[in-house]
Amino acid sequence: RQAAASPLPAGRVWLDVGGRESDDPARAEAYRQDTERLAEHWRARGMGERLHFLHDPQAIHHESAWRARLPSVL
Repeated sequence: RQAAASPLPAGRVWLDVGGRESDDPARAEAYRQDTERLAEHWRARGMGERLHFLHDPQAIHHESAWRARLPSVL
């Protein structure tokens, strides 16, 4: 709802989520679904190539996982 009511982000956006964002599998799946829905919503509103979405099934919610993906972001 918040994304629908907000303007699109300016510039390029990298959006990613890990498959192990939580120790609770149901919660980790909810994180993935929510992040995918946001990416789909932004694409439908015209973000196109300005948006890159990545789901890394093995990634945890931790700085070490973000560090591993940072070169792709840059």
